[in-house]
Amino acid sequence: MNIRSFLFYLLLPGFSVPTNGSAQNQAFLQRYFKPEEVVAQLKNWHEKYPDLTKVMIAGESAGGSELVVLRIAAKPKNIQEADYRPAVFVSANIEGVHLVGTQAILALIDKLLTGYNADPQITDLLNKHTVYVAPLMNPDAAKNYFEKPIFERTTNDQPVDDDADGKMDEDGPEDLNRDGMITQMRVKDKNGLWVLNRADPRLMERRADSSAGVAAYSLFTEGIDNDGDGKYNEDPPGGIDLNRDFPHFFEYQTNLNDMWPDSTNETSAWMIFLIARPNISLILSYSLTNTLLNFRQFGDGDPRMFGGKIKLPPHLARYLGADPQQSPTLREIRRLMEQKQIAPADSMLDELRIASFLGLTPIASIEPEDVKFFQYVREEYLRKIAESGLTLWPETDAGVKKGSFLSYCYFHLGLPVFSANLMAFPKSFTENRPLDTKSDYAEILLPESAVRTEQAFLRFSDTVLAGKGFVAWQPFKHPKLGQVEIGGFVPFLRYNPPLAKMKESILFHNHFFTALMLHTASTEIGKVKVVKNGREMYSVSVTLVNSGWFPTATAYGRIQRIPAPIVVRLKTGKGQMLYSGKPYEEIAAIDGRGGARTLTWTVQGKQGSKITVTAGAAQIGFLKRVIELR
Repeated sequence: MNIRSFLFYLLLPGFSVPTNGSAQNQAFLQRYFKPEEVVAQLKNWHEKYPDLTKVMIAGESAGGSELVVLRIAAKPKNIQEADYRPAVFVSANIEGVHLVGTQAILALIDKLLTGYNADPQITDLLNKHTVYVAPLMNPDAAKNYFEKPIFERTTNDQPVDDDADGKMDEDGPEDLNRDGMITQMRVKDKNGLWVLNRADPRLMERRADSSAGVAAYSLFTEGIDNDGDGKYNEDPPGGIDLNRDFPHFFEYQTNLNDMWPDSTNETSAWMIFLIARPNISLILSYSLTNTLLNFRQFGDGDPRMFGGKIKLPPHLARYLGADPQQSPTLREIRRLMEQKQIAPADSMLDELRIASFLGLTPIASIEPEDVKFFQYVREEYLRKIAESGLTLWPETDAGVKKGSFLSYCYFHLGLPVFSANLMAFPKSFTENRPLDTKSDYAEILLPESAVRTEQAFLRFSDTVLAGKGFVAWQPFKHPKLGQVEIGGFVPFLRYNPPLAKMKESILFHNHFFTALMLHTASTEIGKVKVVKNGREMYSVSVTLVNSGWFPTATAYGRIQRIPAPIVVRLKTGKGQMLYSGKPYEEIAAIDGRGGARTLTWTVQGKQGSKITVTAGAAQIGFLKRVIELR
């Protein structure tokens, strides 16, 4: 499908921000569900829609909760089984604190199930594709919202000795002022790293050189020094931050990770689930990261990995026949190695292995060819947001984190990845002017905009929530620190505003995600041409067309050799002979939006006899065409 067709779908009347849904859909927009309620709801759906759904258990969390996936797929005749047809993986709340993402996914599931046989687009989607939905990837962290005191953390329940004292989880927070929440303590300290924000003293900002003469503070999580080591709450319950435990650009030696990636049950379970399903062609996620805005910021990896110049050691440059004074790119080095027959064109010694050999850091930028479709989606997202009456809220994330789930999906699985944090509100809810999406978003996403972001949330608390999003600082006599103040943002608020304020955003983003699902890579056999060249000699050409919007494999996936290439086979019959062309051929990828690839063979055979052409890959499905020689 070309870009005009894609935009046509987005411009359908139904793409305006929906205001209504099923009665059950509305229920998901009224309150946040406990982890066990999420699991129960998935199982209830399976009982109600047994022919459309299957409950799948990907594994178990460190705290013993099931990691549940709901598979949604119809069962029309002459269609591949659900686990062997092109699929989309939709997930939420890998951080454990993004409860609104889980509720949005539940509303999306309801949209798909109630839309089957009622909405032609959804019916077509579920007839041809499979949708795997994981509404809660990190149940251990999510449960803290529902327990007292409310404690905001992104780690699971796996015990970890955070302070390396031979004990685990022995120094966690306490609700000292007994308000049912774990907030912050601030105490005056001449050596402190924080000062009062000049615009609003309820907020704290990092001390700068210009802060000389201003009262300094130290900040702590609310609690006491349980283990007597002079530190406060440095070894709380849990655990491993799942969204920093995946292997790409894993950060070693941090207190949110173990000593190696994939070090906890959940990370292993989700990786195995995805690896075992090569039919997945697209990843959609609700999380704290918004790649729809921020797709370029995947970290601070070595810029030489894509197109940058690399200074080779003189002895290596001379061996490869290169000028030691010049700096080639990785791809130029690859070609030099091919010329020296060190790395034949079909060898496994690709750019990534060469980069590793040269000691470059992991890739942290999207491959330039892939930027094109990320850019198209971003532009449409911003345009539709502007038309919807929603205002994008200042972002709380500066890009995809190292060791994150999203970076794993793109860099290790080679899949298109889109994530939204749902932080968009009706303009009537916001005092500040709408974001200028052509310039403001880049500034707001910078790390140094943290204070500006907190100011925005404080305004939101004051104006929309009647001040209920922030606990006013109150004096407290601490047993060790002396006079302190306790206060700060209500836990989870910055990621989970009241659902009543999120309804329009959830409905908008679910509709946008549905549009993306409808336009995954989809290869069809287009034009078939048979030309008689002589007695019983025929030239046969077949054109494969990608009618979807995304390529059949990302450019980065092609470098990684994942997903699998499209395999094309030509099968001749009795009395036939293939004179030219290959009976087996691999196509690395076909671009989206009408991209095509034509293959030609010369076949000897009797007029009226038939040959068979098959083509496909797990992520796009398999095709078959019987062609008559005539």
